[in-house]
Amino acid sequence: MGFLFSKLSPLKPFSWLDSKEGEAAGFDVIIIGSGPAGCVLANRMSEGGKHRVLLVEAGVSNEKKTFTKIPATWTKNMWTSIDWQYYTTGKVLGGSSSINALIYHHGAPSDYDAWVNEGAAGWGYKELAPYFKKAEHHTPHEKHGDLDLEHRGSEGPWHTGFHWPSPGPISSLRPRAKRRFPIGDRTFTRAREATPRNPLGVSGAQQQKENEV
Repeated sequence: MGFLFSKLSPLKPFSWLDSKEGEAAGFDVIIIGSGPAGCVLANRMSEGGKHRVLLVEAGVSNEKKTFTKIPATWTKNMWTSIDWQYYTTGKVLGGSSSINALIYHHGAPSDYDAWVNEGAAGWGYKELAPYFKKAEHHTPHEKHGDLDLEHRGSEGPWHTGFHWPSPGPISSLRPRAKRRFPIGDRTFTRAREATPRNPLGVSGAQQQKENEV
């Protein structure tokens, strides 16, 4: 199916591309795959109205797939028609972001810095951090006051936050994690995310959600 991001348009089947309307449509850019990267690229490239972008997805729309919208039901999506069944890869609009419990995580700064060491200049954490903040609209949770908000955005299109707090299970995991993964004199903390100040820790997952939904 394809989706015209340049203007409001219903989803269309592949056969539409062979129709007279489809052949006459014309696009400046065609993006294959509506995973997170594909959706973001399509949106950013077309939001100014200058470019016509066609986003092509092999799966179906997630509009009526209720289990893609409820974090607790993410297992209901596994081994179904919207799962490529390859490391839980989504075959649906939104790709894996539609079937992975809406989990949101920046990743460890050292991961991005490793890219730079391999020759990817400009892709270090320091260079990417402003874009993480620009994309995010984080809502603080009163039970998670130890989160370092310096690294979080508050005006972006992606609404993120924590679900319910779970200090008991998380506290019990920290000593087990330390035994399982020896790290010298460094200690696992109740980290809310991997940041330059706190790269190691155990925490519940943050999710892409709005107003506790």
